[in-house]
Formats: sequence, C-alpha cells, structure tokens
Amino acid sequence: MGTFLERLFLDLSTDNRGTTAVEYGLIIAMVSLVVIVPLAAIGGDLVAVYDLLSSAMTIEG
Repeated sequence: MGTFLERLFLDLSTDNRGTTAVEYGLIIAMVSLVVIVPLAAIGGDLVAVYDLLSSAMTIEG
C-alpha cells in the first residue's frame, strides 16, 4: 500500500474527467482570437465607414 501522495498522484494521472471541457475552452479561446484580432486591426476603418453611412442617411429638415 502506497502513501497518500502516491495514491493521489496515481488517481490524478489516470483521471480524464474535465479534459473535454478544457479542450473546448482552448478551442473557444483560439476562435475568439481569430475573430477579435482582425476586427481590432480594421476597427478604425470600420468606424469611418459607419460614420460615412450615418451621415449619408441623416435626414435634414
């Protein structure tokens, strides 16, 4: 019979619960980076386009 730490290490090394959640978390993090980084890079250009569209749709009266 091993010590408490040996049994704990053995239990933790063979326990696979939660690995799927961690993998999904990593996938979500990577996908969000793929979306956020390009949007941040062209953010100023998008603001200019929306300002142009907004001024073109303004009703003067």
